[in-house]
Amino acid sequence: EQYEGYFAGEDIGRFGVEGAFEKYLHGKRGGRQVEVDAIGRRMRVLDEVLPIPGRNVWLTMDIELQKVAESCMEGKVGGIVALDPNNGAVLAMASNPTFDQEQFVRGLTREQWQGLSKDPRHPLLNRCIGSAYPPGSTYKPLVALAGLQEGAVTQETSFGCPGFLFFANRKYRCWKDHGHGSVSVERALVESCDVYFYQTGLRLGVDRIAQYAHYFGLGEKTGLGLRGEHPGNIPTSAWKKKVFHVPWQKGETLSIAIGQGFDTTTPLQMANAYAAVANGGKLWQPFVVRRIEGGSSGEIDEMKGKLKWNIPVDARCFQIVNKGLYGVVQSERG
Repeated sequence: EQYEGYFAGEDIGRFGVEGAFEKYLHGKRGGRQVEVDAIGRRMRVLDEVLPIPGRNVWLTMDIELQKVAESCMEGKVGGIVALDPNNGAVLAMASNPTFDQEQFVRGLTREQWQGLSKDPRHPLLNRCIGSAYPPGSTYKPLVALAGLQEGAVTQETSFGCPGFLFFANRKYRCWKDHGHGSVSVERALVESCDVYFYQTGLRLGVDRIAQYAHYFGLGEKTGLGLRGEHPGNIPTSAWKKKVFHVPWQKGETLSIAIGQGFDTTTPLQMANAYAAVANGGKLWQPFVVRRIEGGSSGEIDEMKGKLKWNIPVDARCFQIVNKGLYGVVQSERG
């Protein structure tokens, strides 16, 4: 059914945009019905069907930015995503190691396929969308926004960081061995103080953290439209009970408050969450095709950004967190 109307030997898009938008790119093969005599000489054309060329698909990519992203990934394993925070358009997406899609159109030898499929670095995987990782400290601004919006902390609330938090007979360490001293939200973001977020996480609890992570589109597919998107995982107390048949432990809240433990997200999800932090609370659905052109000048489908929802967090909270994030890259202690 998937290839109804196709003929043997026709090229088919397999991966990425070529796979997802095959029905627009493909077009239709033409043909002639002819009458021949007994020895195969052509007498006359009975019917002719003209070929229909595939449509042109224009991407949202910024080619210069894409080149930079790909050069940054050379020799590394991972992914880079850049989005336009005003509408969710994907400006760059680079995953490494990668492979040549043309090989699949031309046909692979058995050795080439074995080489790709058995490579321990998984070149066939688009790490930007198809693989989920613990977000680590990139998760902290979302916990800060949840804490501020819920009143668990204020701009002035400060916690002492001696380099660890002693909780339930165990030391939960901060990355900075001798600690940050007394820290409030802005400095906690600038210097990425773990203890501040342990404390904020305990005040919020796992389920309120998960609720805000959901507001920012985490724990579910973004709906980009490419195959193989991973939903990631944002834990709740009910999720743990269902999967492991044991209740949630408060110590686990400390891990997830700094983006570790059961938290996993894709690079695309995190880029999209940060776009929503940057634009003051608009969660867009990322998209990769800007327009689809047909054979006639009138046959153009323009793709526009699709707003999923406005995140229910006050502008003041976004201002505080954005100031902290500005400090991450601009202040000497960031």
